[in-house]
Amino acid sequence: MSDKAYPKPNIARHHSPGVEGSRTSGPGWLLSAYTLGSGTAVGSLWAGATYGYDLLWVQPLAILMGVVVLSGAAYFTLQSNVPPYHRFKQELHPAMAVAWAVGSLFASVIWHFPQYGLAFAATQELLGFEETLPAQVLVAGCILAVSIIVTWTYSRKGGVRVYEAVMKALVWMVIVCLGIVIAASKVPWDEVGRGLVSFGRPEGSSTIILGLLGAAVGINMTFLYPYSVRSKGWGRSDTRYAIRDLVYGMFLPFVIATGMMIIASAATLYADGVALDKAKITAMASVFTPVFGNSLGPILFNLGILAMPLSTITLHMLTCGFIIGEMTGQPVGSLVWRVGTLIPAIGALGVAFPIKGWLPVAASALCLIFIPIAYVGFVILFAKESRKPDAPKVPLKPLVLVIMSAIIIFMTFLALLKTVDAIRDLIRYF
Repeated sequence: MSDKAYPKPNIARHHSPGVEGSRTSGPGWLLSAYTLGSGTAVGSLWAGATYGYDLLWVQPLAILMGVVVLSGAAYFTLQSNVPPYHRFKQELHPAMAVAWAVGSLFASVIWHFPQYGLAFAATQELLGFEETLPAQVLVAGCILAVSIIVTWTYSRKGGVRVYEAVMKALVWMVIVCLGIVIAASKVPWDEVGRGLVSFGRPEGSSTIILGLLGAAVGINMTFLYPYSVRSKGWGRSDTRYAIRDLVYGMFLPFVIATGMMIIASAATLYADGVALDKAKITAMASVFTPVFGNSLGPILFNLGILAMPLSTITLHMLTCGFIIGEMTGQPVGSLVWRVGTLIPAIGALGVAFPIKGWLPVAASALCLIFIPIAYVGFVILFAKESRKPDAPKVPLKPLVLVIMSAIIIFMTFLALLKTVDAIRDLIRYF
């Protein structure tokens, strides 16, 4: 089928909130915000508190692998007007397209549970109520109701934009506070340097490592990203800019934010020998207490932690509606699209899980198994597109393909190696 059969949709307005804007602003920062959710935040704090600076290398490596493969996705996406899902279906195999879509949908649902669990835990810490069934139902119901309203009216101006701005402000408040904590702490920068390059794997850290790898670039992000690029109106000549956008908008902010979380947690919790309770996030809040005190510190921490899952819940719902719309050919705003956005709502049951602090890490480790589905498709389409006579030249194309293939093999190996352990841990925590 020709490219003309698929005109570029205005996806930014409907599917990728925050992507719209000037032609020169890219979606990389959206991906950075998307991945800075409960799995990344809790995993980073847990890694620092438990293993000090030893795991600082994990997230830069994870996000770098994601940037390399997403660069291939940007390349093949911008060479054609055919939507990526339909390219998977027509040029690879219908089963490949379905696996990509269903894997993205499934990952969004799995990640939805820890978002609600962490949101409930942060709310409980802020308000100080008992963990009872009525409280769980009330909190889950309020979060779900607000999320539905925001999701179904996201393309409109007004209150939704205020909500989005407040969530972002709270998240960045945590980042700024972490910077203040680091500046006020005695950080052994030689250990920080060793942690970035040692590639050490302390005993018992496998689940955390897999969780951090799985949370950095999820398969649902790989489904959203090509459409976000298309929504900008970019064309074949904008491939280089798309790659730079991934580096400056996604890689650098993510590395800085997660690095600060690990360093601050290591300099306070790990240095003081604070043992974390997997069922609570109270101990994690003590990261802020050395600088901001026992009263203000936990409030600032829990407000920021609450904002992360709330914004991610809405993005997951939007992504699921987008996936169902693509698979069924139904437009945005249709009944089918609205039903699709409600698919991950079962995650509201996450408020009832006893291990709310550790659940994001275990869920992220489980979702890692879906990543190779998207990566394999991206690499094949990148190689196919780059061989066309009129395709933009790719510097060191053979090397790029080798690196992408190595990333796929590495991620697949990790997923297969620890899938059983991740499922076992997740079942035990449920």
